[in-house]
Amino acid sequence: MGWRERAEQVLGSGDTRDTSATSPHDSSENGPSVPSVSSVLGPKSSLELWRSALEGLDPRKPHPGHDANRWYNMVDTSIWWLGAFGKQAALDGWQTGCVFGVVDGQPGVGGLIDRLGTSRSLVMEGGRSRWRSFGVLMRFNRGAYSFLPPFWEVAACEH
Repeated sequence: MGWRERAEQVLGSGDTRDTSATSPHDSSENGPSVPSVSSVLGPKSSLELWRSALEGLDPRKPHPGHDANRWYNMVDTSIWWLGAFGKQAALDGWQTGCVFGVVDGQPGVGGLIDRLGTSRSLVMEGGRSRWRSFGVLMRFNRGAYSFLPPFWEVAACEH
């Protein structure tokens, strides 16, 4: 028996294993097809959050407890990054902590902006980034530090 004969036999026998094309989608019976994940923002939401947060920051007025030079560099680099890479990074799934996150008391070990410093040699490709810092090739991958708080939400970045 060939595949056509088998298909006709299955269709003719009233086989109802796959009823997705003919049955109504009742969420109480079938359940949602995609789980709701509230902690991950969509690209548009991420980009709006980043823009909104950065628009409210003045590079010359650090939040209390932040070193003035470091604050200036973080805000300045963030604004540059948002204009150059923000939209594509949001589409590629970069999260706030991965980009703007900091580790209290440990400058330069947080998210992308914290590591990037004042370098403008950044190249971003999907979930990967690379740049040169004092002649050394640096790399950072999306998802590495998504749990970190962004620098503008931390009471102090330095001790």
